[in-house]
Amino acid sequence: MKKTLTALALIATVSQVQAAEIKFLGEIVDETCSLEVNGVTNPTVLLPSISKKELASIGQTAGEARFTLTLKGCTSAEATRSIAATFLPNGDVTQEGRLANEAPGGSNKVSLQLLDETTPINLASGELSRVTMVEEGESTVGVSKVLGVRYYAEASGLEATAVESSMQYSISYL
Repeated sequence: MKKTLTALALIATVSQVQAAEIKFLGEIVDETCSLEVNGVTNPTVLLPSISKKELASIGQTAGEARFTLTLKGCTSAEATRSIAATFLPNGDVTQEGRLANEAPGGSNKVSLQLLDETTPINLASGELSRVTMVEEGESTVGVSKVLGVRYYAEASGLEATAVESSMQYSISYL
């Protein structure tokens, strides 16, 4: 009887454990390409040093740096689908989709805002965190896109601070 109760208790405990799931996603496409940033795969983009006075009020921006995404090694000279660069932050983002400052000891009163030309890229929104490189039917040869990144004042009273953040990038075939 004691063994039966123990066995039933174990079965009851096991039945309460929910199974977890791992989902794998992939895609077979007609063509593939790779991306480079400023001619390399893992670049560092240096922003200029600026005075804290340039970011004295919430929402002020300053110190823009430009970088170039280049489509490389495409297996087709013409895109059979739209090709986009997709961005995924490695750390925290603000509610508005800016990269949080992750410098050791750095201030959270400043973030980094990614730009497509002059339009902010919202890294908190999946669809808005990509930039179209080529539309379907266009040539994939010599395609480049210039993007920008700049400091953004999240709060007033910013003191001198180091600023650092990072993100991953990949190609999406839409």
